[in-house]
Amino acid sequence: MPQSARWPWEIRETLGPWLERALRYWFDEYGDIGDPKGDGLLAELPTAEYVSIIYSHHSSAGRMLIDRYPEERVLYDDLYERLLSGFSSGGVRRVYKTTGERFTPSEARSVRAGIRRDLLAGIASAGDDEDQWVFDMEAEGKWETAGFEGEDLERVVIAEVNNYGEGVEVK
Repeated sequence: MPQSARWPWEIRETLGPWLERALRYWFDEYGDIGDPKGDGLLAELPTAEYVSIIYSHHSSAGRMLIDRYPEERVLYDDLYERLLSGFSSGGVRRVYKTTGERFTPSEARSVRAGIRRDLLAGIASAGDDEDQWVFDMEAEGKWETAGFEGEDLERVVIAEVNNYGEGVEVK
C-alpha cells in the first residue's frame, strides 16, 4: 500500500482515542461554531503535550471532562476539584500524548507521579483527609470505560481514585 494511502488510517488510529472524544465533548458542551470557549478548547488541545480525559464515578450518563495536561488553570479549578471534591466517590483519569505516540516507561512514570502530586496537593489545600482516597496509579487494563475497549494501553496512562469511606479495609 502506498504511504499516502496509509496515513489517514494511521492518524485516526493514533489520535482517535482522544480526538474523537474531544470533538464529541465540544459538540455536547458548546455546540455552536464560533463559541469562544469551545473554539479555544479545540485550538488549545493539539498544542498541549498531553490531553486528559476524566470520568467521574458519580457522573451521569458517562459525562467526561477533557482538558490539556498539565493544566494551566487557576488554583480553584484543579484536578482535586474536578475529580474528588463534593459528593464525589472518585474517578478515572486517562492521559494521552497529543501526538498519539506511545509512552516510554519513564514518561508513563512521570505522568503518574504528576497526577498523584496534583491530587495530593488538592486534597491538602482543601483540608480533606488523604487516607480516605485509594489511588491506583497503574490502572491500565484494570479499568474499562465504555467506548475505550481494546485501546492500545501503551498510548494511555490511566489512574483511578476511589473513596471507599472510613472503616473499610482495602486489600
